[in-house]
Amino acid sequence: MKVSLLFPPTWHPSQPYLSLPSLTGFLTQAGIKNVTQRDLGIELLDKVLTQAFAHNLYPQLVEKQRSLEREHTGQIGPGSAEQLARVVESLDRFPYLFERIELAKDTLRGEGFYDIEAYRNSLFLIDKWLEVLSSLYFPTRMTVVDNQFGDYSIYSSKDLMKVIRDKQQNPYIGLFNEHVLPSLLTDRPDLVGVSITATSQIIPGLTLCRLIKEQAPEIHVTVGGSIFTRLVDNLRRCPWLFDLVDDFVVFEGETALLELVNQMDGKRDFSKVPNLIYRQNGKITVNQPFYSENINQLTAPNYDGFPLDLYLSPEPVLPVQFSRGCYYKDCAFCALTLDHQNFRQRDPGKTVDDLVWLKERYGAESFFFTDECFALSPTKRLCQQMI
Repeated sequence: MKVSLLFPPTWHPSQPYLSLPSLTGFLTQAGIKNVTQRDLGIELLDKVLTQAFAHNLYPQLVEKQRSLEREHTGQIGPGSAEQLARVVESLDRFPYLFERIELAKDTLRGEGFYDIEAYRNSLFLIDKWLEVLSSLYFPTRMTVVDNQFGDYSIYSSKDLMKVIRDKQQNPYIGLFNEHVLPSLLTDRPDLVGVSITATSQIIPGLTLCRLIKEQAPEIHVTVGGSIFTRLVDNLRRCPWLFDLVDDFVVFEGETALLELVNQMDGKRDFSKVPNLIYRQNGKITVNQPFYSENINQLTAPNYDGFPLDLYLSPEPVLPVQFSRGCYYKDCAFCALTLDHQNFRQRDPGKTVDDLVWLKERYGAESFFFTDECFALSPTKRLCQQMI
């Protein structure tokens, strides 16, 4: 059984996200050896921020300008005079940004990261470069940490169905086809897991799922992440999503993904997979009750395969987790409690062991705790043991 885990754009490029390394560590500990993981966000950002990419981008901008000058429709929107103005502006900016874009990337990977002015200027240049790329897909706008797809709404199922097929406004169709699908399909995994944890990832993530199922329908595609955990009732009402995805794992995914792998390799009885939502014989089934992990039985996150040198920071910063959920859960403004059913605290000694292992394996000296909250007493014990 070959498993490939993918994290789609866009997330903050200074460090990896914890979801895939947690799943990889758990699967590997359970004996599933053929597991690969890729952060497509940082892979694609690194490719886009190069002069080699720019050499291919420039003639596309020139051709787009010519086509819009020959014929454009209306004053605003895609194919309009407004887009023509954006493309012309992009071509004007191109030489200046071309000379500086790789320097901006290198600055964030070096000591310039710690200089607030150099940091801001580098991020500003990167955002301006992404505006140049975005002008081909106007009114879509890509930034370092977000995606905005014009008038398409991520909260409309009709819009989602359209935008994942719209080559004029969705840059990820071309980016995935050129830079992701060839290597993925050559590897030919049996199962692809896509982690969608932020709203900025919904359209890129579902676009990726569509492309995989259209080009390799035999690959089993499963989606996890906090976004769809909050949309369990909506999934029951959106059967079209199951044309893109075989199933969804909601809430916590370690045991669920392991059991899904085992069932695919065995009797394929998906009713035994906790936290799974799937379509069978035309009926959408939600496997309940939802399962929560014993976090003291989880292993340290495994970052093998992640290109830690590509992140826009001068040293690896690795996310870790000391607890799950929130012990308070009464803040009216907060939706984080929807991601976890209850609060659980990891043993401080096990967490220290994780930190030691991560430092030895990846050379990391900086860690980012992703906890929703810290209970005072166990946090004191953790700090004492770290010292």
